Amino acid sequence: MALTFGWLLGLAESCPAFAQAGAVTGRSLLELAAPALPDEIPAAEEVKDPVFALLIGLVEADIYGTLDQSRLVAELGRRNAKSKLPYEHVLDVTRLPAADGRPTNEVLVRFDENIKLPIPYSILGYNPGSFRTSRVCRFREWQLGDIEVTLQKKEGDGYVDVPVPLEDVHLFGLLDGEIDLDIDAWVDRLLGGAIDDTEISALMLCRYEGTWHGWAMGYNKKHKGRSGALDFKKDSVVFPNPDEFKAVGRKMRSRAEALLAAAAAGRKTP
Repeated sequence: MALTFGWLLGLAESCPAFAQAGAVTGRSLLELAAPALPDEIPAAEEVKDPVFALLIGLVEADIYGTLDQSRLVAELGRRNAKSKLPYEHVLDVTRLPAADGRPTNEVLVRFDENIKLPIPYSILGYNPGSFRTSRVCRFREWQLGDIEVTLQKKEGDGYVDVPVPLEDVHLFGLLDGEIDLDIDAWVDRLLGGAIDDTEISALMLCRYEGTWHGWAMGYNKKHKGRSGALDFKKDSVVFPNPDEFKAVGRKMRSRAEALLAAAAAGRKTP
């Protein structure tokens, strides 16, 4: 597969007509190079939303390939499952292993257009705003295993270190594309600035206290760090964001930035 991917990229560079073939057939070069998915796709246990269950199941089982729109619809139909996510706009999600000069796994998400849609989750009963993505988003993925983040918590006149253990950590740094959260001004005022417009720079999947969680991390318009988490078992935003989760967001956002910089410079990353 690695040789196939390199050959496809070389052919695309030397033959523009071949590169355009993907657009004509609706398939990307990454998809053409990706291995076929297994006949049965595992769904992550105790993940309520069926689309997230399938995507996390692929990552958890370390499966590579392309999950396209038709296969996704078929899997949901087979499970008689419905999702609140706007998956009808997703053309495909491709996950490839490190190879052909790629220092890490790569994940490519293609939408049918530049997206601007309401955030499909509520906070305290309110829809907080909208999210926007470019038509194509490409991520580097680092499989970090089990790690521990330390929260310095004030206690009396000093601070104590509180460990925050995370299991099966998958960190995704945004390599190409854009993902933005636009929070409605009245919601921002209502919640006292607890949530904010954010330009997403990294995502993370991991288990916290045995349950799958997802983190989105980035910066607001004043370039102040922001992060938020989704509890996949409850299928809800974790709000208010606890100090432990804020510490995770700060640490893993910085780690994603360092790993992306190292990869761009050609340095070896874990």
